[in-house]
This record gives sequence, C-alpha cells and structure tokens, in this order.
Amino acid sequence: MVISKISFLCFLFFSCIHPSANKTTVMQAKGYTYWENLPENQKKEILSSDLIYKDAVAFFEGRFKLSDDNRTFNLLDTISSFRSNNEKFRSFYFYVFNQICIKSDGSVSESLGNYCLRAILNATEYHLNYFAINKNILKIYAQSIGYELYFKEEGTSDMEYNYADFKTLLSKKIDGNKEFSNTLNILFLEIEKAMKNMD
Repeated sequence: MVISKISFLCFLFFSCIHPSANKTTVMQAKGYTYWENLPENQKKEILSSDLIYKDAVAFFEGRFKLSDDNRTFNLLDTISSFRSNNEKFRSFYFYVFNQICIKSDGSVSESLGNYCLRAILNATEYHLNYFAINKNILKIYAQSIGYELYFKEEGTSDMEYNYADFKTLLSKKIDGNKEFSNTLNILFLEIEKAMKNMD
C-alpha cells in the first residue's frame, strides 16, 4: 500500500514537472510525427534535403519574409496541400504552416482561411490529434476559417465550401471516431464564435 502511494506521488510529481514529456508521449503513441518531436539530426537531414521546398526552409530560417505576392501564396499552396507518405516532410510543412498562422498579419493573415481549411481536409486526423494537445493552434485555425466562412455566407468569398459543407466533410473524415469527435466539436464551436464576432 505504501509503495503504491509512493509510486502514485512520483507519477504526479513528474507529470507536473515535465508536462511537455506527456504531450510528446501522447503525440508519439498515436503514431503521428510532429516536428517538435524529431531529434535534431533528423531535422537537419530534412532541412538539407534536395526534395524539400526551399521557400519553406527559407521562411523557417528567417530568410523569407511573407508578403502579398506570388512567392508567398505558392509557399502556402505547397505546404497546405502536401500529400505524401513522408511523415517527416509533412511534420516540417505542418510546423512551418503553423508558424505562418501564428506570425502573419495584414493581407497574408486575411487570406489564411482557405489554406487552413485545405490543410485540415488534407490530413484531418493529423491536425485534430495536434489540436487536442495544442488548443492555441486550434483557435488560430478556427479564427481564420471562421473569418473566411463568414464572408462565404455573405456571398463575398470564393471559398470552395460553406460552413455546412465543411462540417459534413470533416465529420465524414473522422467517421464517428470518438477519439477525434470531441476536438472536432471544439473546432466547430470556435469557428462559430469567430463567425459571430464578425457581425
């Protein structure tokens, strides 16, 4: 009994001291690869690969400043629609895309809704798994998507889907998987909040 209590207290102690270790375990246990979890040697290998999109590396290294131009939108097109079995490349593009969402402002920020929507539709479970751990990123995506969907409902956006279509598509992609449905519902609530705030 005493040993059980000591074990439990040790577990609580280390859980409090190392919350990021818990997040890493959650992300890795589900079989998803995220940039934050890769060892430095693998990150260097990806960054130096001839196959990686060079403007993504340039942005990551601070050598490329986003602006309202074709180069920026080509970067966003590439990293938001990346489809490959190469988990490490996907983890890098996902990380870069998230950094763009966090750091962008002005016209680039205003155009992110379509890209966020596309990225989630391309890798729904990958995104939802990350959103479950990082609610701040979830809210940033929801804000961008909600902003664009508001204008879609008003008839002034060329976004491919309206809100009802988007909800249906995402719900089909998780196919009733309870593991993701809670996070998906939070995403929908945050999108709805963002749309209401536009009124």
